[in-house]
Amino acid sequence: MRVAKLTAAQGLAWIPAGWRLFRLQPINYTTLLATYIFVLLVAMLGADLLGQWASAVLPETAARFIAEAANVFLLAFIPGLSIGFIEASRTALQGSPIYPTVLIKAFRIDRRTTFTLFALGLLQIGLILAVSYLVVAPKPLTAAVDANGNFDLTKVPPAEAFDYLTASVVNVLATLPVYLAFWYAPVLIAWHRMPVFKALFFSTAAVWRNLSAFLAYGLGWFVAATVALAGAGIVLNLLGLGSGALVVGIPLMLVIVSVVYCSIYPSYSTVFVDSGVVPQTPP
Repeated sequence: MRVAKLTAAQGLAWIPAGWRLFRLQPINYTTLLATYIFVLLVAMLGADLLGQWASAVLPETAARFIAEAANVFLLAFIPGLSIGFIEASRTALQGSPIYPTVLIKAFRIDRRTTFTLFALGLLQIGLILAVSYLVVAPKPLTAAVDANGNFDLTKVPPAEAFDYLTASVVNVLATLPVYLAFWYAPVLIAWHRMPVFKALFFSTAAVWRNLSAFLAYGLGWFVAATVALAGAGIVLNLLGLGSGALVVGIPLMLVIVSVVYCSIYPSYSTVFVDSGVVPQTPP
């Protein structure tokens, strides 16, 4: 498979291409993202309940192991679920409606693909945890939680808050190469039937070969999201509706994240398709 060499400008072009895809079926894309978040929340709640049950009938060490194993097991399915968003973009370009069931489409290809995607998820989690704990892992802000379990950042000493922020930033930077290495791996497994390490090789090569395009893409999204959220906040304050920031902010974030997911397919198609042309969508 040939990996195209793209410019920073072509990386920036993935953002408007994602917006054009989102405009094809905005309600369906937003519903897909909401379903994805709901599934993750339910899964995490289930793992937490399992941990609570285990702590009531088993020794603390065994209960903690079961809770952590349940979380890892569930998180290992995320790479396979993420293919649903790329599949949704391909479906939208074909003029077909997007349904939430597209999230599990990759797992319905065959048993081998399901096992391979699950193995990829386990490997990704293992590498992220290893890098995180070997480099620096932010300590929980226990001072921010009162006796009633309420979270209040104003109770955190400035020095502790600064250390937590610094550790979090370093953690993100340290684990970023892992996320980039796995960027295209799920779709290469599902659509091209690659084994785990071959998919990782081509995914890493694609990102490294187009590093300038990915840097422009990431910076572009950071600026776009910051401007959108800040602009919405300014408008609400000017209208005297500052208390409604949460009501507006949540839908706006759903739209922004949906467009981010929509932009993944244009990036994939330009990196791995010889023509290097962003898929055309209605203006």
